[in-house]
Amino acid sequence: MFDKAQVSTNIRMKIALVLLLAAAVSAAPNTPQTHEVLELDYESFARDTPESRNFLINVLINQLFNFIRNVIANGSPIFGIPPLDPLKLGQIHLVVPAGLINLDLKLQDAAVSGIGGFLVHRSNLDLSKLSFDIEISVPYLNVTAGCPRNH
Repeated sequence: MFDKAQVSTNIRMKIALVLLLAAAVSAAPNTPQTHEVLELDYESFARDTPESRNFLINVLINQLFNFIRNVIANGSPIFGIPPLDPLKLGQIHLVVPAGLINLDLKLQDAAVSGIGGFLVHRSNLDLSKLSFDIEISVPYLNVTAGCPRNH
């Protein structure tokens, strides 16, 4: 059902993400540091919206999306991830029940391009609820494939 190269690429991407998180944690100082204590005006925080408090985090998340676009377009030689646009799928069988029109597609030598052009319409990390809300679309996908051979 899945191409071994595709599964291997997905596993490599997950390993790359875990290694990136581990590197960030290991870069943190392990010796206690003393800092001056600042008094904060809590009333000004009460007037702020959750969006303004999470502004920096959301900027970093947008940078992460830009990094993902770059990896999709160019791959990552450090982690051994090849470019994923176009994504070569080999042989795939898709069943799409779409109400009036149901699709049963059998594709051979399939390739999908345009994945790296995804748009992030909205993303919000809410630390108080520990939730991440995201709205993504891919405005253009080009799928090319050959016909399966009947025996």
